[in-house]
This record gives sequence, C-alpha cells and structure tokens, in this order.
Amino acid sequence: MIRLTSGSILEDRILYQRDYEHAIVVEPGSEEVTIRNVTLTFDLDIQDGFTTPTACGIYAPLVNRLTIENVTIHGAIGCGIQIGESGPRRIQNLTIRNCFMRGGMMGAYPKGGMHKDILLYGQHFTNINVTENVCLSSNDSGIAIIGNGHPGLLTNAMIASNVCDGHNRHGIVVTYGSMAAVSVRVGYNTCSKNNWAGIYKATNPDIAPWEQERDNLMEHNRCWENGTGLPGDKASDPGKTIRGGIVGSFMRDWVLRENVCGYNGRGGNLTGQYAAGIRVRGERVVIEANNTFIENEGGDINVWQHPNPSNGIIIEKR
Repeated sequence: MIRLTSGSILEDRILYQRDYEHAIVVEPGSEEVTIRNVTLTFDLDIQDGFTTPTACGIYAPLVNRLTIENVTIHGAIGCGIQIGESGPRRIQNLTIRNCFMRGGMMGAYPKGGMHKDILLYGQHFTNINVTENVCLSSNDSGIAIIGNGHPGLLTNAMIASNVCDGHNRHGIVVTYGSMAAVSVRVGYNTCSKNNWAGIYKATNPDIAPWEQERDNLMEHNRCWENGTGLPGDKASDPGKTIRGGIVGSFMRDWVLRENVCGYNGRGGNLTGQYAAGIRVRGERVVIEANNTFIENEGGDINVWQHPNPSNGIIIEKR
C-alpha cells in the first residue's frame, strides 16, 4: 500500500498489488495531491468462495484539489478509483482524466459486485471534472456519482468524453439518491452495451435538496445497445423501469439535446414502454427535437409516471 499526504506527487510508476488492500490511499484531509502516469495491476490468486472483494486501486476518502490523470488500473477487486466516504463533508476541485479501467470482479463474484470503475461517493462535490476516461470493466457501473445519505449537491461538474461500455448495470450514474445537481454538464460520452442504462440519473426528492436543482445539460451523448437486462431478469422485475439509453428519475431543470440513442433494449427480455431511447420524469425538463433515435425497444421517448400529472416535461417537435 502506498500512502499519500498533502502535496504528494506519485508519477511514472508501474505497480502490482498482491494483497487484499487498497493499492494507493490518499490520507483523509489531504490537499494538492497528484497521481499521474501510473499503471496498476492487481495480481491476486482469488480463491474459490471469495465473494466480497473490497480493495480499490485508488482510495481517497476526504481530499481537496486532487488530480488523477493517465492512470491505468487492471483487475481491481473493489472500485478502480473511489473518492469520498460516508460523512457530511465537501470535496472540491477534483480532476480524473484520461484513465483506463479494465477487468473487475463482478462477473466472477456477484455478491461483491456493487463496485464502480470510478466512484464519487459523498455529500457535496464542487468543481468536478471527469473526462476522457475509458471504463471497460465488468463492474456494476463505469462512472458513478452517488449521495451518501446526507442531503447534498453536485455543483459545477463536467462529465464528458468518457467511454463506459459493458457494465453489469449502468454506464454513467449522475447524482443518485441523496444528491441533486447544479450546473452539471454530461456531454460527448459513449455508453454502450450496459445491461441497464447508458446514462442514469435518480435523485430522491424526499432526501436530496431537489428544489435547488438547476442549470443542467445532457448533450451529444451516444447511448447504444443498453438495457437488455441481466441474465435471469424477467419482464416482471420492478427494476425494468430503469432500462434504456438515457433514464432520468426526478430530473429538474435539465435540457437534453443532440443525443443519439439507438437499439436500446433490443434482443433483451423487456417489452413495451421500457428500454426507451430517453425515459424521464421530473420538472422543467426539455427534450429538444434534435435528439436522434434508432429502433429502441421501448420507443423514442417515454415520460415516466410522476405524482404531479402536469410534470413539466417539454418534448419539442421536429
């Protein structure tokens, strides 16, 4: 295990992790930490019956001004990169750029399979850039920004030009659970062949400060062949509602423009309205006419049931 503190720079290294611990740990409270040009391979003899892998490639529970770039992680047995923890904290000025994630234990060890290639988990995240990463593992999701139960915000964030393919559930998760979004841009990402959704956003308005959500944009994303479901999924599964290209539950003040959603749900075990190109519910959501749809199993656009019938979804006509 390598431990980093404030001012640390770890660069130009080839590393092998041969025990069940986090490979690189940024100590809580650290600032101004840089990790660049590092290749990390988990070289472990996984034994039969080992079902709860927990070791991350890079683990930074509480840090500000962290830069991770040009990092390759093969076969992590937890998250490739995990930033944040369970406490009521604010993390700001974070850059994760041009990283490559491959491998993961989800396929072989499903009981430990909630891991993400890149995970931001906490209360407040501000000034966040997650760009130009390639996430190709068999983990639960590629890039995920998830609330930790404390009402929080993702503010001034750019999630752009990433490739997230082949995950057990989602390609990209933007503000899940107790977290709402303010000035968030999700653009130019490619998410294909993920079993549930290409891009998924699911704020819980009973916990998150949903009324503050504003000024958000999804544009120029390509969501292709997502939503076929996991092996063994059935059409009666309640989770079928979150299959498709772009799926948004309780979005507020979002514009969706020039996204391409094609062949989502095709060849899977879902029928009807699910696995649409875009499936949303919320308030003040605009789906512009310039989005492109190609043969999605659940149709082009589906407006999800909302407690308020006049729920403010605007679908522009061509």
